[in-house]
Formats: sequence, structure tokens, C-alpha cells
Amino acid sequence: MSTVLQGLSPLESYRELTDFARRCGENALRLAMHAAVPQSFRPELLHLLKLNFLPEAVRDLAVDADVLLAPFTENLSGGYYQFDPETRRQLLDRLDAAHPQRKGSRLQQVARFLAGYVNREEEKLEGSADPLRRDFLEIQRWVALAYIDPDSAARQLAYALDHTAETDRGAVRLQIGGLIRSLSAPLAAHPELLIYAAGLRSLEEGRFQEGRQLLERLGPAAVQVAGLKLRPVEEVITEWRSRLKAPLDEADPQTEAGTIIILTEAGTSSWSAEPLYQRWTEAGFRIECLSMSAIPFGTEEEARKFGSAHNAVFLILDELALDPEPERLSCILGLPSLPVIPIWRILPSMRAASEQYLSNRFHLGWWAEPIKLDKSATAQALEEQVQAAIRRRTHRRPASPRRAGGSKQSQQGA
Repeated sequence: MSTVLQGLSPLESYRELTDFARRCGENALRLAMHAAVPQSFRPELLHLLKLNFLPEAVRDLAVDADVLLAPFTENLSGGYYQFDPETRRQLLDRLDAAHPQRKGSRLQQVARFLAGYVNREEEKLEGSADPLRRDFLEIQRWVALAYIDPDSAARQLAYALDHTAETDRGAVRLQIGGLIRSLSAPLAAHPELLIYAAGLRSLEEGRFQEGRQLLERLGPAAVQVAGLKLRPVEEVITEWRSRLKAPLDEADPQTEAGTIIILTEAGTSSWSAEPLYQRWTEAGFRIECLSMSAIPFGTEEEARKFGSAHNAVFLILDELALDPEPERLSCILGLPSLPVIPIWRILPSMRAASEQYLSNRFHLGWWAEPIKLDKSATAQALEEQVQAAIRRRTHRRPASPRRAGGSKQSQQGA
């Protein structure tokens, strides 16, 4: 099983692909090119791509495994895989050149097939309660549409950013901000949308300075995306200043960086010696250790107000010193406006308490394993785990795009 721990550089990706082609052969490399079109993939989708686009490789049973076990392929668990971002970009760059078409492009042909695949899989899923599968299909629908009709995809995403109901706007901005990263290649003709969505996501995650700098690159006037006019940047920034309820003085790095909330019954003293705590402090974050009773929210609206009042970046659950109240914790974990990250501090002296508390995780229905503050781990490595967890926690399924029309060719073989 291969796991991509950190992004490869362009040169590293080139070397990995060259070595992969040498070891596994041309069929495996061509299959990887086609599998790079979806943002992520499952083994059955990989096999369908081989059947529909690489008939010469149908009898080669090893190529599927070669792609799944490649050093640039990350196993996301649950039967989902994705390529290293830079490697995926290079594979996409090679796809049309390796498969010239008389009409259109190979990439668009694969995108139409992907749209047909999503339509059929969604029909099978009606009534299913598999959120991972639904999220996977929603993202692939957007990817397919972005390659087939980038203007339509850009227009729909822009409309969702600006015309969502106020109660759902924060969650939608986080969803689309995360999704945009997967669509940056097909939507390259709409850089205003990419910047606008990234800026709004930074604001929603509590990084005001970063979000403001991104948005200000677009100028003060209204932003035009595929003929659709979005709100002026000045209006967005003014709204966020008022939401934060505090002057954001650039000379005050703690205010700019935001606040990290640690939900714990142990107090600040038990955390102050942690390398991760010290790293956050040095970076300019303000840290508040609060008990469960001091967290006043149980709804999304209350969470948004709490996060704005504290200029909160994210909330840490100190699982070692936390009173497990199943209903309250489940509610807090389900709130998208304030990312919640469980952390487990390993203290051998509390082994009995540790075993008892961890046994409750199943009953609380927590899907994510906690980040372990092992003394052997560096602060930088732990911080990277926290940031990765934030990206997972804030990812929610975006509004579905209108179904892209598919030809009979896009329906074949799936």
C-alpha cells in the first residue's frame, strides 16, 4: 500500500513517472493518464477506464494493480485513491499528446465518460446512506463538467458562492473553496473565480489577513465570472470586519493569526509545555483553554457567532481531559463553521483512564482517529497533521451542478 506523505516537486514527479513507465510498461502509464482526469478514483472506475479507452490493455491484468500501488498514488482508505497533485498535473498534460483525436480531445472524451459514470452510479445510490460515496460522485460530477464546459461550471460555482441562503453560506464557501483546488486546471480560464473562492474560504477558516490579501488582488469593483457579477471585494471585506467584532490591527500578530480554542478540563498549565502549543504561540496565535461548560454553542448559527467573537481558527478536543457528553460532543463535531480536531495526549500514568475514554469513542460515533501527541513527534509534523485534519473536517458536499449532457459515447461500457 502506497501513501503520499507530502507533495512531490515537479522534478520528483517527472522522475517517478519515468521510473514507473520503465518498471510497469506503457499500458500502465497510459491508464494512469486516464485515471488522472477524475479528482480521485475507485478500483472499479479504474477498470472501466481501461475497458473503454485502452482495449489493448484489457488482457493485461497487472496494470490496474500497478497504478493502485504506484509510489505517487495515495490510498485514502475505504477503497478511494488519488494521485499526488503535481504528478496528476503531469499525467493530464501528457494525455492529449499521447492520444491525439480527430475531433475534440482525449481529455474531454474521458470527462464525458466520467459524467455518464456519475449519472449511473447516482441512480444506484438512491436511498443509500453512504455519505463518502455521494461526496465522491459529487466531486467527480464537478470535475467532468469543468472539463466539458468550463464556462458553465464556473458560472454555477460563482452563483452558489454569492446566492446561497445566509444560514448555509459559510458551509458552501468552505465546500467550494476546497473543491476549487481540484478544478484549478480545467478552470484556468477563470482565475477570478479561483482567487475569489480561495479568499472566501480563508475568511471562513478564520485567516482574515490571508483572505483579504487574496481578494484584494481582484480590485475593489464587482468581480465578473463567466458573465455573472459577484459582490465587490470591498463589500465582502467590510462585512467580515464587522463580523469579527474587533479591529484587525496588522501590528498585532495575535489578532491577525486568530485564536486556537482548546476544549479541555485540564487547564492551560497542562498544555503550555507541549511543543505544538509553543509553536502556535511563536506563530502569533492566541490560545484559549476552555472547559466544556464554557462552550456556549449547539447550533451552526451559535458556532458562527462564537467563532467570530473569538476570531477562532479551529477548536481542539483534548481527549485526555474531556468529560464525554455524547450528545453535546456529537453536536460540536458536526459544526462546519468552526473546524474541530480531536487530539490524544499520551500519558502512561493515566492508562486506565485512557482505555476507558477511548472505549467511548465508538458510542459517540466519531469517524476520525485523534491526532496523537507522541513526545517523539516534532511540532512541525504534528502541525501538518492538524492542518490536514482541518481540510478533511471542513470538506462538505457542495451543491450538485446541473447534470452535464452526455452522448451515447459517454455511456459506453460503464
